[in-house]
Amino acid sequence: MAYDIIIGRNESDKKALGEKGLVYIGKGYVKMGNYTSLSNKILMDVARSHVILVAGKRGSGKSYTLGTIAWCINRRTVKSPKGSQPKHSIINI
Repeated sequence: MAYDIIIGRNESDKKALGEKGLVYIGKGYVKMGNYTSLSNKILMDVARSHVILVAGKRGSGKSYTLGTIAWCINRRTVKSPKGSQPKHSIINI
């Protein structure tokens, strides 16, 4: 049975929030012999603030990775309480 990988969330928050406040980052790769396939969904908690370190040598895609994470967070929208007003972004970059 496949399970989702959730980054940045403890067990008490998993029980209290369920799947609220998570953004989809992508899927992990699994190599089985000569075959490589996508496996579990990777989700990141955005309900609380976190510190993220992205390290690597020059040209390895650090800025691209941070841009992708920021895009995933900003893609999430919040409904207004009245329901008739337009949705707004969680963050502004």
